[in-house]
Amino acid sequence: MQPRAFSQIEQGVDVERWTASTCGICSVGCGLEIGTANGRIVGVRGRIDDPVGRGRLGPKGLNQWYANGHSARALHPLIRSGDRLLRASWDDAMELVTAKFNEALALEGPDAVAIYNSGQLLLEEYYAIDKIARAGLATPNIDANTRLCTATTASSLMTLPRSSRVHP
Repeated sequence: MQPRAFSQIEQGVDVERWTASTCGICSVGCGLEIGTANGRIVGVRGRIDDPVGRGRLGPKGLNQWYANGHSARALHPLIRSGDRLLRASWDDAMELVTAKFNEALALEGPDAVAIYNSGQLLLEEYYAIDKIARAGLATPNIDANTRLCTATTASSLMTLPRSSRVHP
């Protein structure tokens, strides 16, 4: 398979700098470069030298950069007060999360909490977070975004007619 660089760049913008990274959308981990201009993300492209994606990106990875510039993107923690969201410090937000987590554990037990982790962790990180969930918190409720993320790909592939599926 010849490598090809898939890219998505904001129209009419010249990229000032490309920074090597890894796509964090699904659990494949394709190499990509993030294009920036004037201190903001303006596009992505697959890294041809990457042994995983070989320059290719899935539709989610190819379009992930749009969310960074969206007007509704949260740029700081928000805490709900009645029907309003108020800006908070990271320390205040984490204290609230910890307090609510502990309250749920105290009132309802370990089945009241869950951990939903990334599909981009290293093996040792998966092991550590699993031990925190199962041994530390005694909750069986742990899952990774790989199930949700890969489900869309699997579902799409199952809709293809058998004759158009690629076979090795």
